[in-house]
Amino acid sequence: MVNRHIKILFLDSALSRNLKYGTKGFSITEVMVAMGIIALVSVAVLTLLASAFRANALLRNTVIASGLAEEGVELIRAIRDGNWLEGKTIDGVTCGLGTDEWREGLCSGVYVIDYSDDLSTELNNFYASGNDFLCRNANGYYIRNNGVSCPPGSSATQFRRQIIISNDTVYEFVADVYIYWCRTGVQPCPQDYESVLRVEQRFSNWLGS
Repeated sequence: MVNRHIKILFLDSALSRNLKYGTKGFSITEVMVAMGIIALVSVAVLTLLASAFRANALLRNTVIASGLAEEGVELIRAIRDGNWLEGKTIDGVTCGLGTDEWREGLCSGVYVIDYSDDLSTELNNFYASGNDFLCRNANGYYIRNNGVSCPPGSSATQFRRQIIISNDTVYEFVADVYIYWCRTGVQPCPQDYESVLRVEQRFSNWLGS
């Protein structure tokens, strides 16, 4: 009985000693290394998220810019086709109002125009560039500014559009549509912070004589 008691005490003492010497905490160096690894992983994750955000923003803006450029082309096409419907099909470069030639209202120059303009009075609805930034109205449509600021009920956007008509020949002209967008906020924006999309469309007088 005494021997068993001594043996149990001996085992308890040995187990306590093993636990005592086997227990070990983290050193400062280990903690710092662990924190460094966590920091590196966090930075990598944040960098990936930021890159994904920028890529998503670029894709979104490019899609919008493509739509705005196509709209610009269609506005010019509408004027050309409207001239045809009025019987103005004669080849030539005369572009003033009242001509019978197909280029009425489509003189060479830099213009700002949107879908809300009255295309039946073409020259009166083209605006010199310089205040070419686009606004967005309550319905989500992009419209030109009024020459100073956005019209009531609309807000500034990061986009601006220029339509350049050139290449005067009797049967063809070129319309270049430039869409600029600000990468850091809304327009007006320094050119160094802008991206640009250009679309070129050639218009011919298929009905010419």
